Amino acid sequence: MNSRNHTWIRSGVELVDEQHKEYFRRLDILLGMMEKSELNDYELRRSFDFFRSYAVVHFDTEELLMKISSYPETEGHMRTHEFFSETIERMAEELSVSRDISLVAEELKVFLTGWLEDHIETFDLKLTKFLKERVLANELKDS
Repeated sequence: MNSRNHTWIRSGVELVDEQHKEYFRRLDILLGMMEKSELNDYELRRSFDFFRSYAVVHFDTEELLMKISSYPETEGHMRTHEFFSETIERMAEELSVSRDISLVAEELKVFLTGWLEDHIETFDLKLTKFLKERVLANELKDS
């Protein structure tokens, strides 16, 4: 996956798009270290720390948007956020007991590259479409 060119991630909601860009920027750093065999235990732990904190900030952003707009698919969308957080935590625990950081890093790479692409295409674009339609409907109603 070449995460350096993600025009498809644009949802049209600038805050969400900026958060996605940062996710891919950090993923690129991780992938670059893996490709150059520069990844060590410390850097991998830093990656886990980033993706944990990213999950808190980004998911809170999306969940707030869902709640204030009365998004009808909030519960299902939130379950995918929980899955992400639980998976990151499980992998971080594996790193604590594993001596093979390359195995944990590979699992993290596969998860991170696939999860967000699928999540954006399946859930985020549906949410942002709903938000845009809600805003347009309110603008038409107010005019």
